[in-house]
Amino acid sequence: MTERFAAALAWADELHRSQFRKGGKTPYVSHLLRVAGLALEFGADEETAIAALLHDAVEDQGGLETADEIERRFGKRVRKLVCDCSDSMTGRACPKKPWRERKEKYLKHLNVASARARLISLCDKIDNLTSIVRDVEQYGLAVFDRFHGGLDGTVWYYEEVVRILTGHKMSGVAELERLLSRLKELIRSWQAREEDQNESPQPKGQPGYALLGLGSNRGDRRKYLAAARVLLEKTPGIVIRQFSSLYETLPQGGPAQQRNYYNATALVETTLTPRELLAATQNVEAQLHRKRTVHWGPRTIDVDILLYNDLEVNEPDLIVPHPRWSEREFVLVPAVETLWRELVQSQ
Repeated sequence: MTERFAAALAWADELHRSQFRKGGKTPYVSHLLRVAGLALEFGADEETAIAALLHDAVEDQGGLETADEIERRFGKRVRKLVCDCSDSMTGRACPKKPWRERKEKYLKHLNVASARARLISLCDKIDNLTSIVRDVEQYGLAVFDRFHGGLDGTVWYYEEVVRILTGHKMSGVAELERLLSRLKELIRSWQAREEDQNESPQPKGQPGYALLGLGSNRGDRRKYLAAARVLLEKTPGIVIRQFSSLYETLPQGGPAQQRNYYNATALVETTLTPRELLAATQNVEAQLHRKRTVHWGPRTIDVDILLYNDLEVNEPDLIVPHPRWSEREFVLVPAVETLWRELVQSQ
């Protein structure tokens, strides 16, 4: 790669610096890097990789004025590739046309676009669909509220992209097809649960008991655990009956050289269903700046549902009892203390 690619990367970062991925605070440049990286893995030359970095610049950051600047900096071929990957070139001053109209026009053009433009589109759609699948796994069908096409429109669009790219026998389209199949599977799973009026055996509004596990190994660990306790106490529908002592434990799995954890458990009385309680614990984590960037990595706070009455829940983002909770000393020791305190005080 030459200095032209480095210049494109720096400019892409500048253009999209205030832009974030849908539904979060992930810098948008992360998407551009992944698309360019995938394009290179599929054999793209430098010019195509530059266009991959800039593939959303015209659509999101200035329309034809930005296209002219791309041509000035990187040439007509890069401009053409970027424009071929854009479904709108109106710029900031003019509103975009309706979503369905734009997508239908884009799909029609994709079928006759150059192989290099189709490669960028494939990489773009692989990364986008990867993010959608991950979010639907975690948050359910509410994810589609972020998209102009909603659930049905989003599925239709990706079905059409897969159909067109498959017709051109593109290498890598199998991964896009796999992701789309996974998305449809998740949609069916969530729809089945929503149709079941008895999604949770715990009737809403009826008190239940849950055992929560808390942990922290970043920053002021005691402060984060104390703040989590306060936030839980302030959550409507949650009453903390017992809160254990803090136990310092070694990290289990994840990156090397992590700090030790401080762990605790809390026994709560709640009128929330398990899924509502999950949302409440995730809200506590979000308020205390928990970021899920590294699997089993350091975190300011972790709040898990260990037990909920005698219920068993097995869903993509919620398993109760928590897997192997009774085999983990850093959970079991504070849990025993918490439950023992409740037993003694209730007699």
